[in-house]
Amino acid sequence: MSADTQPLTGERALPRMREQTAPSGPVRSRKVPFACDIYENEDEYLVIADLPGVGTDALEATVHAERLSVHGTRITNDAEIVYERSFTLPQNAEVSAVAVTMKNGILRITIPKTHESKPRRIEVRAG
Repeated sequence: MSADTQPLTGERALPRMREQTAPSGPVRSRKVPFACDIYENEDEYLVIADLPGVGTDALEATVHAERLSVHGTRITNDAEIVYERSFTLPQNAEVSAVAVTMKNGILRITIPKTHESKPRRIEVRAG
């Protein structure tokens, strides 16, 4: 073996071992389906969830066909926590008007209902 390929021993081995074993990022990653509350009123559906430690820059919400997907990441000292959840939207959801806000770790998704699905009063005329 040449000097370049011989294993290092003793104190010379320590720096190289540290370089090879030092974590370059989170040690472990885990996916967590987050809990949420879903409300409905005459005009909209509302989804509220706690996502502590997830900033708006680490949050992604997408709508594809009739499916709303939310993906958020929180990095701690020793782990990466990935929050994921998907929802099948009802037929009366106004997909183009879905709004997502995040404030103080509280995720709020507003899903308006289509105008056709809202109850309307029909005038009753004499005659």
